[in-house]
Amino acid sequence: MTPPTDTGETANPEARALLAAHDWATTPLGPRQAWPTALRAAVELMLDSAQPVYIGWGAELVSLYNDGVIPFVGGRHPASFGKPYRAVWPQLWAEFRPVFDAIFAGRSRAFVDQPLALAGRSGRSTSWLSFTITPLRDDAGVVRGFYCAALETTERVLAERETRQTYRALFESIEEGFCVIEMLFDAQGRPVDYILLETNPAYVRHTGLANVEGRRASEVVPMLEPFWFETYGRIARTGRSERFEHSARPIGRWFNVHAFRVGEPHQHRVAVIFDDITRDKQLIQAERARQSRQAYELALSDALRPLGDPETVRQTAAAVLGRHLGAPRVAYAEDCGDGAHFLVYPNYVDGAADLSGRFRYADYGDALRAQLLAGRDLVQPDLAHDPTLDADQRRAFAQLGIGASMNVPLVKDGRLLAFIGVNFNIAHDFTADEIALTRLTAERTWAAVEHARAATVLRDSEARLAAAFESVPAGIAAIDTAGRTIVANAEYQRYVPGGLIPSRDPASLNHWRGWDPVGRPLAPHDFPAARALRGERMMPGQEMLHVDDTGREIWTEVTTAPIWDTAGTVTGAVTVISDISGRRRMLDALRRSEERLRQFGDASQDVLWIRDAASLQWQYLTPAFETLYGVTREAALADNDYRSWLALIVPEDQPRAMAMMDRVRAGEQVAFEYRIRRPSDGSVRWVRSTDFPIFDAEGSITLIGGIGHDMTELRETGQRLTALVEGIPQLVWRAGADGAWTWVSPQWTTFTGRSPRDSHGWGWLSAVHPDDRATARDAWHEASKLGGLSAEYRLRSGEDDSWRWFQSRAVPVRDEAGTIVEWLGTSTDVDDMRRLQNQQTVLVAELQHRTFNLLGLVQSMAETTRRSSRGLEDFLTKFNSRLAALARAQRLLSRAGVGTLDELVRGELDAFGALEDARVRLVGPAGVVLSPDSVQILAMALHELTTNAVKHGALRHAGARLSIRWHVEAASDARRLHLEWRETGVDMTALQVQGTGQGRVLIEQALPYQLSARTTFALTGDGVHCTIDVPLGSRAPG
Repeated sequence: MTPPTDTGETANPEARALLAAHDWATTPLGPRQAWPTALRAAVELMLDSAQPVYIGWGAELVSLYNDGVIPFVGGRHPASFGKPYRAVWPQLWAEFRPVFDAIFAGRSRAFVDQPLALAGRSGRSTSWLSFTITPLRDDAGVVRGFYCAALETTERVLAERETRQTYRALFESIEEGFCVIEMLFDAQGRPVDYILLETNPAYVRHTGLANVEGRRASEVVPMLEPFWFETYGRIARTGRSERFEHSARPIGRWFNVHAFRVGEPHQHRVAVIFDDITRDKQLIQAERARQSRQAYELALSDALRPLGDPETVRQTAAAVLGRHLGAPRVAYAEDCGDGAHFLVYPNYVDGAADLSGRFRYADYGDALRAQLLAGRDLVQPDLAHDPTLDADQRRAFAQLGIGASMNVPLVKDGRLLAFIGVNFNIAHDFTADEIALTRLTAERTWAAVEHARAATVLRDSEARLAAAFESVPAGIAAIDTAGRTIVANAEYQRYVPGGLIPSRDPASLNHWRGWDPVGRPLAPHDFPAARALRGERMMPGQEMLHVDDTGREIWTEVTTAPIWDTAGTVTGAVTVISDISGRRRMLDALRRSEERLRQFGDASQDVLWIRDAASLQWQYLTPAFETLYGVTREAALADNDYRSWLALIVPEDQPRAMAMMDRVRAGEQVAFEYRIRRPSDGSVRWVRSTDFPIFDAEGSITLIGGIGHDMTELRETGQRLTALVEGIPQLVWRAGADGAWTWVSPQWTTFTGRSPRDSHGWGWLSAVHPDDRATARDAWHEASKLGGLSAEYRLRSGEDDSWRWFQSRAVPVRDEAGTIVEWLGTSTDVDDMRRLQNQQTVLVAELQHRTFNLLGLVQSMAETTRRSSRGLEDFLTKFNSRLAALARAQRLLSRAGVGTLDELVRGELDAFGALEDARVRLVGPAGVVLSPDSVQILAMALHELTTNAVKHGALRHAGARLSIRWHVEAASDARRLHLEWRETGVDMTALQVQGTGQGRVLIEQALPYQLSARTTFALTGDGVHCTIDVPLGSRAPG
């Protein structure tokens, strides 16, 4: 059945009419206007489709279909329209129920040439269809049904069956081999094998392979080349037929092949028609090989004939062979003679990497050297599958891109000399002709290389001789008995351009002058060449002054020697003329340099000296030796004994001096200090010596030199400065330009307990109180701009971990350009001064406050006394008594001696007439001694509490009570005094508190600061409650 053609009319009219007329409200789908959007869209697509389309919707899969499905439904139409799928297709329900499960799980399904038992087709029990089933989702995205589009393929399937039967009869009778194969692909889609589905009788004749149907090619023909799989796989995928000729090496045959795809593309089937053309190929290849061999031998001979360089011979022969074979790489290698290595010369390569270098035989298979040494060719057509190689060796070949290899050896007299290696990137079947040509190339190459080596050696020898003759920086010549030049280099011809020695050539005689040892001019017959021709040997040579044509003077040394024949007759001479002008200039410069050194040494205040490195005897000594050592230079040089110099050094320093001398003799430069005792006056002097080795041209230490400097005054100054720095009470230190400390005095180490190393850099900050470190750093940041540093911060004492205030000041040290190079600074202990200043501030404020309070108290006392007095006399008596009590309290407050707590408490209460008051209760031991530091501050605190009680508290109100209790507790670090002041029964509602009050500040701030006290002060509902806890006999840190 084919889909309807486009006639221009509305598609699927019958389905449209049924859809419109059907009462959908009575079905599970409900009224049509309420259908989900996806269902309505699918129905519209179905009605517009030109091919059979079937829709199932809902849990019962209610059926909707277009006109193309009606023939399959048959007599059940139109009653099936709108019915559940199971009712429409009962014969298919069991088969397709798993399919619908997959659809409702969201997975589409596709079928090709699916046979179906469709009752609607009369006269046909089975129909074949290709169709897809796709999930349909409702507006919420949930799968509610399916959409099936189909195409009937029954006629095609039946026609193919008939055609196949016809083809079967045909290919059974043809002479060509024929087979149908099914290609197999791996997970990456690469063709890896095929199955032989059908073969004809001729297949067996052409291949020699029987009973192959249903079997894999890899099973029938192991090691079959990948070419066959790749080619058939390509045809199966593309559908393009191919004709080709190729060999099947495992069965030793050539085939002419025509291959084309059959069946559906997804079946991956290929039909192959082929002929066995092995015999024809063998005849053709034999003739080609003969012609090729002749052409190759001629080309190789022509290429090697003109070459004289071994390397060029090797590369040319490899290139000729590589191009002829079409090989990516050909290399000529020689055995190294050690039984383990071979040397590969630069390769001929065509798209491959060069693999020249020294290699081990073992890395390329155990059989390589043994087979080559035996004179056998090592041919490996498929290295990836070579069973003679282990996995590592096969992997190594693969990494080098070598798929096939052939090595042909050259063995002479049982010795492996060389071999030629031919590589292919992929597997390659080496033919007998290729092996023969490679063997021929190896023979010809080795012979040509040996010939070229011999010629190269000869040329190199002649060239070296000529080069040596010309490159010698002297004129060299051989002359005959007449003084004429036989052979000479260019340098000799520059001195003797006429070719005749000066003593025989009047024209050149005036260009040469010489003097004998006593300074007399040489006569021409005493010139060196003339004497050599008389049989005299002039070695060493004669210095001669040569003046060239420009008037330039050149000092030369002329060396000559006679040439004798076997009879003892002089037949000529050899003469050498060397330019020694430079040497004479160097000697002159050396004399001038020595003179300058002598003058420098004589003027230097330091002792300059040079000793022989072996004997340690002085070679040079300046006059300053006498000034420093008290021994004349002449006496020191006359008694040139190393032990005499050591005797001048004080015994304690002699071992160090000898050790330093040994280090210099070993090649090290040293600087050290030692003391000497002057024989002239017995005084001791400090010497700083800088000693160093002096090397000759060969790098050997032949001399040692030194500079001795008198350090006595500098050390004495340093000692005085050290004594000064270490004697002052300040902490002294030095810092770099950035504030990082470089040195600290012993006072710093003693106080902080930190070593110099721990204090260097910014390590000194660890001794600064954490709250003050930012202040210290900020001071350094501003120091450069301010031209100085001034800061106060606390430092921790290493002895008792207490903190003390220090004032640090520093001044910069500048270079000539005004740049700060370092800082010199001190830190001064100002802790006591700061404590005294704080105490003074508190006392002044307290004095002002107490004066005001005292006046108020006097006024209050006067008024209270006036109201309670019967007359003036009674007033004066009471008032004077209270003034006396107040004076006693003031005297106790002002004294700095030792006092007790009970005396202090009683004195304050008595001053206000409250000591015997029944409202007051005192509980505590007598005789608790207070330190001088605590008497006054505690007296002020008690006075404030008492004053407050008189003015506002328990001593003012009749029903109130005052309890004062104290006791001493033994703590782990020291004894502590605990005092409690508690007022009760005070009407606090009438009390108006303004501010913190001087008394409260004194208790809550002054006491903790000055006495390290722990205090509380609270205005409770019925009076003041105050506690004071203070250490006895201790002093709080500032």
